[in-house]
Amino acid sequence: MHLESLENCKLSIGSYPEFTYNAKGGGGKFRTIQTKQRTIKKIEFDSKTFKIPSLNTKTTKILGFSLPPGIEIKVVPILLQGNLNSLNGELSLEFESKFCLSIWPGLSAPPLIVKTCLNNTQDGNRDQFIKDKFKKMNFQTCLQGNAIISKTGNFFLDIFLGLPTQAIAILKCRIIEE
Repeated sequence: MHLESLENCKLSIGSYPEFTYNAKGGGGKFRTIQTKQRTIKKIEFDSKTFKIPSLNTKTTKILGFSLPPGIEIKVVPILLQGNLNSLNGELSLEFESKFCLSIWPGLSAPPLIVKTCLNNTQDGNRDQFIKDKFKKMNFQTCLQGNAIISKTGNFFLDIFLGLPTQAIAILKCRIIEE
């Protein structure tokens, strides 16, 4: 099975305006493990091969403007696993990653560690779920998660972002059974 990230995602941190984020081109394969419940599958991604596009001038806008050139936030996955209900498309993923900010070559900040649970059950949004006994699973959905971002230990970054603070992610994706 495969998860493919899509356009029109949204990210926010603290009191800053919401970012729009084009995550198209990200994703990766995951393996499924059957659980005791016939319709629930445990899913695990390989964090070394799972791709999350960087936030940069090409992929990210804030208040309708692209991020300035030279600013990049690389997202380095640490953990991505959870459960998928093959009957109704309900998806819950434990997500942990590092968000690594760099400004021009050579200037970087300590990574922000993000730990959250991404769910598509918060608003019941499991758009276009298609599954019957003769078809493979193929559906688009919207995953949502909230995280508390802890202080990094860098005085200036902690003050600039108001850490600790809340971060919110709304990620559009497609699940495809191969």
